[in-house]
Formats: sequence, structure tokens, C-alpha cells
Amino acid sequence: MMIQGAEPDMEGNLEHLTELSEDIKDSTDKLLEITSDSFWSQSNLINVGASLLKGILIFVVGYLLIRYALKLINHILKKGGATKSAIYYIEIIFKFLGYFFVIVIAANTMGFQTNSLITLVASLGLSIALALRGSLTALASGIMIVLTRLIKAGDRVFIEGTEDLLVVEEIRLFNTIFKNRKNITVVLPNEKIMQNKVENLSKTEYVYTDVKIGIPLKDDIEKARQIIKTCLDNNDRVLKGHDYIIGVSGTSDSCIDILVSAPVVPEDYIIMQLELREVIMNKLKENGIMKPVLQREIRLL
Repeated sequence: MMIQGAEPDMEGNLEHLTELSEDIKDSTDKLLEITSDSFWSQSNLINVGASLLKGILIFVVGYLLIRYALKLINHILKKGGATKSAIYYIEIIFKFLGYFFVIVIAANTMGFQTNSLITLVASLGLSIALALRGSLTALASGIMIVLTRLIKAGDRVFIEGTEDLLVVEEIRLFNTIFKNRKNITVVLPNEKIMQNKVENLSKTEYVYTDVKIGIPLKDDIEKARQIIKTCLDNNDRVLKGHDYIIGVSGTSDSCIDILVSAPVVPEDYIIMQLELREVIMNKLKENGIMKPVLQREIRLL
């Protein structure tokens, strides 16, 4: 069954190759005819020159129109609030299609056969698409990222499978470039971004940053809560007008875990975790609430 199914495809490919070879033969014959002395003695040089001039004129006019259209599209997209990545994708597609059609029209005007060229380009495009399926998946993911505005340059995000908070630097055709808190460049394939959970901190004006503080079991929870609240009130980076979250998140053999959640701007998400933990622990220590020390009892029998 596989051999029978393959025969029509082989016949179709042979027909395409036959047509292509005939077109190439015709073009070769025409070039040989043009280079012969008899052609120039018999042909009307004015008509030949006019055809060449028309083709060149069409290409130049098309080139100028494409440049003008690109500027117009760029202006419209920027005015509409499109991201740089979206504009980049649209310009590449428009350039490719525009120049391809201009070249085909100019070649037709000069008398060249372009049907076989169009067929060849289509066949090559299909072959490349099948060979680069993974890359095309990344390309499609990049287009979806741009169109849906999942992320954009400057956003601070957490992506499933990565540990650090990442800052988006640039969205490219097949991958996206980030910087982590260590200022190290991180490159992720676009399909990985689309397939995993993305937490975008920059989509809102503020986010809550969490800090866990441990106090001894014997200490007063309410006293610790008031000390922590005072630390938050006196910190300029903690946004005012929003509620704090201060409560017991768990207990262990030696301590009570208190969760502190404070509203901050996305840019301060990481630094405030470190700063608040240090400030709160020092303030608790000043008020006699020491960090619990894990104690282990050993009995000798």
C-alpha cells in the first residue's frame, strides 16, 4: 500500500521536474538567441531597450513604494501602541512579500518566464518547512508572544522551570533574551515560554513580596506583629494605601513562622525581600525577640 500511495507523488514530482527543465531550456535558448549576432541584426533594439527600461523602472518604483509603505506601517503601528517586536515581525513579512512580487513583475515585464520560479520557490518553501518544523514552532510561538503581548521588553517575569526573576531584554524570531538578577544573559526558546507558566509581575502596578520570619514559641505573637507593622510603615519602598498581610503561616518544634507580605512596585520585588527580612529581624532583636535556635536533646543510655 505504501508503494501504491507513493507512485502518484513520484509522477507529480516528475511532471514538475519536466516542466521546470522545459522552462530552463526555453530560457537558455532565449539567452543564446539574445547573444547571437543575428538577433541584434534582426530585432528592434528600441523594443528590447524599452522592455529592459520598463522592468528596471518597475523595480525602482516598487522599491520606493515598499520603503514608503514600511515607514507608514511603522508609524501606524507605533501610534497604535504596538511593541517593537511586533513591528519587527510585520516589517520582515512585508519586506519579503513586497520584494518578491516586485521582482516577479519586473522579470515578467522584461520577458522572463517566472512561472517555474514561483513553483520552485513554493516547493523550496514546503521542503524547508518540513525540515525545520522545530524552528517553525519556535517562530510561531514568537509571533504568538508578540500578538498576545504575553511579555514585552522590560517586563519582570517568573517562567516555570527557571528559578530567578528574569527581565525581558529582546523578543527575537526564535528565542527571547532575558537578564537575571546576577546580570547574566539567559536565552530561552519561544516555544518553552508558550508551553510553561509565566508570572508577569509588570502587568500590575504593584505586587506583594513575601518574607518569612521565625520567632520562639514562648514569645508574644501580637507584640511581634506590631513591631513588624511598624517596620513596614516606616519603609519608603512599601506602598501605602494597601493592606499588609502579617500572620502565622506555620509552627515547628522550636519556632512560630510568621508570613509578612507587603505591597511593592515590581522593580523592588527581590530587593525588598532581602531588605525587609534584615530590618524586621534587627527590630525584633532590639525588642527582645530573638531568632529561635534549633535545639536537639541527646540522651546517653
